[in-house]
Amino acid sequence: MKITCPKCKRRIRVKRQRIMRTCKCGYQFTYEECFGNLDKIYLVDANICIYSINNDRYKGSHCSEVLSRNNIATTDIVFKEIRGPVPKSIKVYQTGRISNDIREIHTSRLTKQPSIQDLSLIQVAIKRPEIAGIITYDRDFKDIAAVGLVLLQSEKGANFWIGNAHEFLRKHKDG
Repeated sequence: MKITCPKCKRRIRVKRQRIMRTCKCGYQFTYEECFGNLDKIYLVDANICIYSINNDRYKGSHCSEVLSRNNIATTDIVFKEIRGPVPKSIKVYQTGRISNDIREIHTSRLTKQPSIQDLSLIQVAIKRPEIAGIITYDRDFKDIAAVGLVLLQSEKGANFWIGNAHEFLRKHKDG
């Protein structure tokens, strides 16, 4: 897409990605300026889908309710892990190559290293500006410095959220 610089009136080609271009005159474009306001999307981990599919006694109803929302997505790597019917309304992001910074994430306890599925969620969260959080029941997810890495590399500020399905529903009880 091409956009006109408001400062020097030069036409510049911009792509839909997190890191926006700077014009030769020094003007820094913002994502909202070029593509409008973002709809907040939340990534779900495989355990949310699995609890919903298996009708888990304690977590199944919360997970099913989360998956029925229209602002839920996952990654292609997580999608491959799920065996069973997944709602068609879930958007699937292509992960692409996982960067070396993300591959080097370690937990604070060094007992469990993050899986490739966890890394794919972090990679997509960093790369895509519309991702507002990750919904998972994985207790180690916050320990792998996911929030810190996403905040540092994506300039999302303190608005990035990680929690489970029950916390997500409590947070978004109006919609």
